[in-house]
Amino acid sequence: MRLFILVPILATIKLCSAGWPCCCGGGNKDDDEGSDVHTRPRGAFRPKKVSPEHSRIYLLSSEDSVGHEGAQSNPQKPIILDLANPDKTNMNIYESDRNKVKYDEYFPNDGFYVSSVVKSGTEIWKAYGEEICTGASMYSKEDSSLLSLTIHSKSGFSVKCFERRDECWYTVGEMRSFLAKLDKMRRSRLFSSSSSGRSSPTLSQ
Repeated sequence: MRLFILVPILATIKLCSAGWPCCCGGGNKDDDEGSDVHTRPRGAFRPKKVSPEHSRIYLLSSEDSVGHEGAQSNPQKPIILDLANPDKTNMNIYESDRNKVKYDEYFPNDGFYVSSVVKSGTEIWKAYGEEICTGASMYSKEDSSLLSLTIHSKSGFSVKCFERRDECWYTVGEMRSFLAKLDKMRRSRLFSSSSSGRSSPTLSQ
């Protein structure tokens, strides 16, 4: 009788000493000692770096979409991003300088989103339908500027690109063209408007 009682006890002790799922604790010994898994709240902002050959543009990954489904559960307030005089109370602004190119990145604080982008009274972009802007990056050198906007909607997210030259803002139709212009801005002493790519004019400044 005593033998039947000792058998399962000895078996349990052997499994524990072998580290078997931390003695039914849901994981192994290595997980407890060396775990380096970091979690973040659902919907938290996480920039995604896209850098095809000498280019640096920050976008939101699709899993971080803060479209209108998220806006319904967490009401957000629209704000206007004025590139000439941004409101620092409702927005995080990051500035840097590299190869004589000035970088300005704008991300609205929690509870806010950008509904339109202007500069010195000129409207560059305005939300249409259910669009919201969750980030902007501007690159400037001398009298030329490039601007990329991260736009979210129910269908997902996209990037809209713009170019300022000759005191006018133009829409850059393709990301490949935008990256080529940015690369040329970095490499050249004076950024010219002759870089390849389709462009269509917007309102003049």
